[in-house]
Amino acid sequence: KESERPRMRVVLDYDFFLDIHETTCGDFLALMDSVKISGCESDSLPVSNVTFYDAALFANRKSRRAGLDTVYEYSGAIFDKNGSATDLSGFSVRLDRNGFRLPTEAEWVKAAQGNFSFSKSFHNSNSGFRAHPVCELEKDSAVFCDLSGNLMEWVNDPLGHLVDTLVVNFAGASNTNDLNERGDQMANYTEEQWNAKKVELMETCFNGFAELGLHGTG
Repeated sequence: KESERPRMRVVLDYDFFLDIHETTCGDFLALMDSVKISGCESDSLPVSNVTFYDAALFANRKSRRAGLDTVYEYSGAIFDKNGSATDLSGFSVRLDRNGFRLPTEAEWVKAAQGNFSFSKSFHNSNSGFRAHPVCELEKDSAVFCDLSGNLMEWVNDPLGHLVDTLVVNFAGASNTNDLNERGDQMANYTEEQWNAKKVELMETCFNGFAELGLHGTG
């Protein structure tokens, strides 16, 4: 896609942790019980039909519970009739803080380069076009479940144009309000299409360095 060109080299000079699987309905609703969402017939299903701002609020609550800093700042919130956040005024992200947040696109791609197996992910050939409990299939070689597949996943940074240069600790565009997502696009591909897409992603998008459902970092 146009948003994945030109080739950009990225170096990440820090360590980060990524959840093994997408955030489950059980984990999400344990902290966000005021939100009424569909698609959570089981606690083991990945949470879906949540907004980017729902993800940010969940991450902040998870940070507080763990005694960590909150990464997302805002001055006010607007919720719909189901309690889902549709806007956070004064929204900003403090990447210098130690807390839970969504992974950046660069972090997601770094994790996705772990040689995951298409056969161990849900896609349009084996999913029945529905969500499945997390880790229902085996973990891939990088010990993640559903990193690409099952549900589409939010990433932390806004969608923006790449540049043909080397960037250290790329955290996305700062001049756009378009939200970005990664991961489940695999669910819309056949194995042949995804293998071609994976090569394109690795070679033209972030070639050069060394992981809603929600995969969170902390």
